[in-house]
Amino acid sequence: PDAVLDVVAREHIGVFLGSPTIFNGLLANPRCAATNWGSVHTCYSGASALAAATLERWRELTAAPVLEGYGLTEAGPVLAFNPACGPVQPGTVGVPVPDTEIQIVDLDTGTRLLPGDESGEIRARGPQLMRGYRNRPEETAQALRDGWLYTGDIGSIGADGYLQKGIALKRIIEFVKDIVDAPDPFASAPEPDPGPVVAADEREHDRAVREDRHRLRGGGEIEAEKPGEVLAGRDSRRLDVFGRF
Repeated sequence: PDAVLDVVAREHIGVFLGSPTIFNGLLANPRCAATNWGSVHTCYSGASALAAATLERWRELTAAPVLEGYGLTEAGPVLAFNPACGPVQPGTVGVPVPDTEIQIVDLDTGTRLLPGDESGEIRARGPQLMRGYRNRPEETAQALRDGWLYTGDIGSIGADGYLQKGIALKRIIEFVKDIVDAPDPFASAPEPDPGPVVAADEREHDRAVREDRHRLRGGGEIEAEKPGEVLAGRDSRRLDVFGRF
């Protein structure tokens, strides 16, 4: 952040490009408010939608509009932007750039157009699209179908024609796959010895519970004192993973 602020002050830049991470990082820097932003007349933001609070703070600081947009490498890399000379809709990534079509289609077939405000996969068509992935015909066939680029992103188009982008569909699939493929951390844990079942008064039960919470399966020692604290021992886990006794 310090290097960016130095350039802004020294070069008197007029256009500032960033992403939510960059804007939030600069706003968190103590020098940001003291920097002269008077030369900046337009800001662009991509990658993901800016939070309303971040957008408001940035506008108060720079007095410059923030034009949010959307694109990806496969699309050269811009598909939509809030217009510089038109209405800016916060929380959206704007309207399609010239010669570009954007549609929202169903996730099952990718061919059924969805009505306004209904979320689905974003597909786009225009002169900026890639020809394909190098030496990856299967991935190319999946991404490029009938002249459309299937972005793998979730979005919707409002009645005003502005695109709202949600989470990336590919990330959802990868996240779910990671969960399904993840090994069970307790699969190799030895079965506890149930021991005899005896009656005990409430105080004795509470004492036993406290002792059990200070012992890992397999005999590892625990340094944590309360549920939720990080464990240190044979297998670093969290007490709350084991649930309540």
